[in-house]
Amino acid sequence: MARKAQAAMEFLTNYGWVILAAIAVFLVLNQLYSFNVTGLVVCDVGPSFNCIESKILDDGVKLYIENALPIQLNEVTVSIVNPSQGSCEISVPPEEIAPQGKKEFFVPCSGIVDEGQFTGDIKIQYKTSGNIAQLNSGRLLGRTSGKDKTPPLITISSPLDSIAYSSTVPLDYVVSDKGSLTCWYTMSDIIEKDVALSNCEDSSLGPLKDGSHYFTLYARDNNENNASKSIIFTTNGFVSCPDNDKDLETSISCGGSDCDDNNVTIRPGLNEICDSVDNNCDGVIDENCSICLDFDLDNYYNQTCGGLDCDDNNYNVNPGKSEPASGKDAPNCQDGLDNDCDGLTDLQEIGCGSVPPVCDWDGDGYLRMDAGCGGNDCDDTNFDVNPGEYENFDLGNCHDYIDNDCDTFQDFEDTGCGGPG
Repeated sequence: MARKAQAAMEFLTNYGWVILAAIAVFLVLNQLYSFNVTGLVVCDVGPSFNCIESKILDDGVKLYIENALPIQLNEVTVSIVNPSQGSCEISVPPEEIAPQGKKEFFVPCSGIVDEGQFTGDIKIQYKTSGNIAQLNSGRLLGRTSGKDKTPPLITISSPLDSIAYSSTVPLDYVVSDKGSLTCWYTMSDIIEKDVALSNCEDSSLGPLKDGSHYFTLYARDNNENNASKSIIFTTNGFVSCPDNDKDLETSISCGGSDCDDNNVTIRPGLNEICDSVDNNCDGVIDENCSICLDFDLDNYYNQTCGGLDCDDNNYNVNPGKSEPASGKDAPNCQDGLDNDCDGLTDLQEIGCGSVPPVCDWDGDGYLRMDAGCGGNDCDDTNFDVNPGEYENFDLGNCHDYIDNDCDTFQDFEDTGCGGPG
């Protein structure tokens, strides 16, 4: 304990004067200046005024000034001369300040750099009651408190320029900024662009084929400040991927372009088939498909592909089948299927005991065009579609994609719409 007390006494003896001097300086500054902690600003406006608050923004300086004199002050303006950054103009319009009154002044400035040190001389011009012009001088110093204009700082430690890597390259980087960040990258030899990096955390690149790669890392902060850094590196350790389905394309997961390396009918460059599969590996399913398959091998193609088969996964369902005329107890009168693809299921069919058949559903006087009704209405769900209708420009039905008169000609194929049919 005695040693600690002795050490404390020696410290005060040697450095006590330094502590006292620092306290004295702080007290003097506290009397002379107004401190704004938020903007880190020191403002002195001379003996006739008090600087209540001050803030340096990216477009100018805001000062809240108190008249310390017991008289009215007229035509008061504030300007900042000799600024360390940019140039400043005089505040407008001129103001009046009552005795011990307060006013806010804004001095427009251009060229202020965010987070930069700013200094300048304050000039306050005013007139007293005798219309006598006066000038008061002071000093302003501090840092800006406006919008952040500083872009993020990107440091990449892997990959590095002109270094050869194996096929999988570690991605190691640091992005520095005050606020929240969004990060992503692009590479010259990958299909996907703007690959997001979640939480701006490290990831990896590859596997990459042998050769030179141009890599760019991007970062954006919450004030829309952008930064980027590019690296050119090489790889020479690419391992050849197997071609499991022998279609001469390797799997995407191994750096190739085959989205299903176990199916020879799926690879880039193939025609799209209407089968709910991405046959050509372009990321889109059944786009502009032109090839229809007969999945159930009943010689009828799927309706979704322009065919007539209403269930292309069931050999016993197609327009060539029939619901039997052996009564409602027949097996396919109770199977829940439209066996002949005529729009009728089980007991709705006349062959399954429907008595009488409903042959004119839309009530247009024309019977449905099927074996049970024997009519000629090509759409018995639409009152305006039957052999008694017309297609022509006057009726305005030359653009409705419907064969309105059931003559197998639609819109501009029909003579009434200018066609040959």
